[in-house]
Amino acid sequence: MLIGTVMTFVFGIAAIIGAVFGCILLSSLLFRDRAARAATKIESKPWKTLLNGVLFGIPCMIISIALFAAPNPLAKILGGLALMAVLFVASVGAGGLVNLVGSRVLEAGGADNRYSAHSKGSILIALACLFPVFGWVLIGPLILIMSMGAGFAVLIRKSEAKETSPEAV
Repeated sequence: MLIGTVMTFVFGIAAIIGAVFGCILLSSLLFRDRAARAATKIESKPWKTLLNGVLFGIPCMIISIALFAAPNPLAKILGGLALMAVLFVASVGAGGLVNLVGSRVLEAGGADNRYSAHSKGSILIALACLFPVFGWVLIGPLILIMSMGAGFAVLIRKSEAKETSPEAV
């Protein structure tokens, strides 16, 4: 194996981890309300969230990958769009996981402010997936499945009804 091949592999993984870190941090900060609801779902009902990911996320992922692998260009486009939609849902759920981990980092005194706690939570999640074998085979897929479950639960179900009085016209 050449040193160039090894460096390509190492820097490729570093780029993927950097992109994952940025994506889930961005989704936790942009979609603050949905990410907070996803964090509540993950914290209060983790097994139900995981089951939602297994029942909804995995079939959607399989169908979109199958469409993306089809030889028909229209099916490839539809598969790519479906895959992006599923990964968007997973990023919203992962934003909730970042909120949860970040709040625990903040409670433990490992961060000075909320943004620092979110950044450290995002780094912890991304690095946990990088851990050899255990992270690749167990932690990474579990985080992805749980993120899809939380994202589907938050985005598909109607938001909690807010009690507001009707305004006089």
